[in-house]
Amino acid sequence: MVYLFYGEDEIAKKRSLESLKKKFLNPATLEFNFDLLHAKETDLLVLQEILSRIPLDSPRRIVIIKDTLRLSPKIKDFLIGYVKKPTADTILILDLYQRKPQDAFLKAIMPYVKILNFGEAEYVSTFKLCDELERKRITPALNILHRLLSCGEKAERILGGLRYHWERNTALSPQERARRLNLLLNCDIDIKRGRLRPEFSLEKLLVNLCCF
Repeated sequence: MVYLFYGEDEIAKKRSLESLKKKFLNPATLEFNFDLLHAKETDLLVLQEILSRIPLDSPRRIVIIKDTLRLSPKIKDFLIGYVKKPTADTILILDLYQRKPQDAFLKAIMPYVKILNFGEAEYVSTFKLCDELERKRITPALNILHRLLSCGEKAERILGGLRYHWERNTALSPQERARRLNLLLNCDIDIKRGRLRPEFSLEKLLVNLCCF
């Protein structure tokens, strides 16, 4: 089975993914039967090897590829063939932010995949992210963050946009401005030193800003 997840609601996507995990994976062997791949970092031979693996003490394996449209042309060509005859005991999830009807790769695979729509995309920016953070609305803030990252926005540009906004926000007290900039600095250090993946470090920053 091959799924195509598309749309802006990353929280809903995660819920659907967790539902599939609960249904098809054995919790005791989860780490052996679940693979999360990012398109820009995925190698064709590695992907082929992952898709050929046999489930370990579990009904199925699940493989998800984030930002699918950023896959290399070679991998896209491979997947066009793969979706027509997928591995029986592997569930492959192709995840993307926005479905592009005229995209040749999507047109080729869509007759063979189960499509789940998680909401159409709209324009987002760090200014919208700041608005949600000011309201301490963590779920919309996380959705905007993931949409920015899916559109190719770099972590350093997101951090730069937040800094720009806070440094010019006269409504913030000096103490609150210093707190936010300190959290932002720690996030930047975590990313540059490789302590956390940029996505996870930014998520941590947003949670700290909204919930503490």
